[in-house]
Amino acid sequence: MWFKLTYSLHGMHVNRQDRLPISIQVDADRLLTFWMREIMHEGKLNRTLCCDAIIEKEPPAKVASTLRNLLNNVLTLDSPPQKGLPYQTFDTVIVDEAGKVAPNWSLPLSLMPRAVRNYQPALQQTLADLIRNYVKNWRWRYNSWGPHSPFAHVSFDWSDDKEIWHPMPFDYGIGSAISLTGLNTDLDIMNEVAQFIAGRVYEPFPHELRREAADLVQGRPRSALLVAVTALETGIKHYIAQLAPDTRSLLEKMPSPPAVTLIQEIIPALHKARLIETDLFPLDGDAEKYLKKWISQRNQVAHGVKKTVKSEELTDFIVFVTNILYAFDHLTGHAWALERVQSDPRVPPR
Repeated sequence: MWFKLTYSLHGMHVNRQDRLPISIQVDADRLLTFWMREIMHEGKLNRTLCCDAIIEKEPPAKVASTLRNLLNNVLTLDSPPQKGLPYQTFDTVIVDEAGKVAPNWSLPLSLMPRAVRNYQPALQQTLADLIRNYVKNWRWRYNSWGPHSPFAHVSFDWSDDKEIWHPMPFDYGIGSAISLTGLNTDLDIMNEVAQFIAGRVYEPFPHELRREAADLVQGRPRSALLVAVTALETGIKHYIAQLAPDTRSLLEKMPSPPAVTLIQEIIPALHKARLIETDLFPLDGDAEKYLKKWISQRNQVAHGVKKTVKSEELTDFIVFVTNILYAFDHLTGHAWALERVQSDPRVPPR
């Protein structure tokens, strides 16, 4: 059998819609397809980027038989029968006590036999994780600014032939946000992202935080500032832990020196000790002053001293943080990372 989970990626776009639909074979059993969904609303055609995650998987026999029986308007019953039967609205019996289903009704997962209720959540999570991890790595790989959580459920289906699809029982949940930069549909990059997934390489957590900060800029700039500085501090600690693994537990459990000290003194000293040649750190004098200014503003916000933060200036700082995080990615082996830097990470925005 095949199972397909479809998410729309709200607010996100690609640089070349003419390349869609495009399919990426993650491995022998898992396939991702990106395509544009067209919806006419109030006389206007709206197009939304969507992603199908498809997996070939043989479920337990009772799960398979339950899904096939639903095509014949029959709900498979447990022994004793599952709770909630008969299932009905005020004036319509949707499922009677014998398991007969009224035509053209979708049933909730909670009404399924125990085997389906136990099996489906893990399957759904597997497909959801595949989409989320691929999209997050794709954005990370191309520095595509975007929402912290752009994913919205469209459908969850199954098929015996990969041609005709039938709806799965499903409990719904939705999340959405905005995007600023199109995802690159170059096939080489998309296949490289698939290799990330196959090799269990995922977007670093500091990148998730800086993306979350960008999401908050317009509506909650003070919160955005707190998250942005946390993204930087977390990225610094992660990078130092990779340079000096024996410091990991110390960094996690004890207060560390200020971020400026770590970037300007500790990291360059570790580079020198490990014979790492780079001119990315320390930052130049203006960049150091710029970073100190924003760290100070973060502290003032955290202590209730500063009441307002300018969104436009904060956006520039988040880009500054992003550049530093990609510099760390470059120094930890991702040769492509410097291509995603929007400006010299050593120099503050002008």
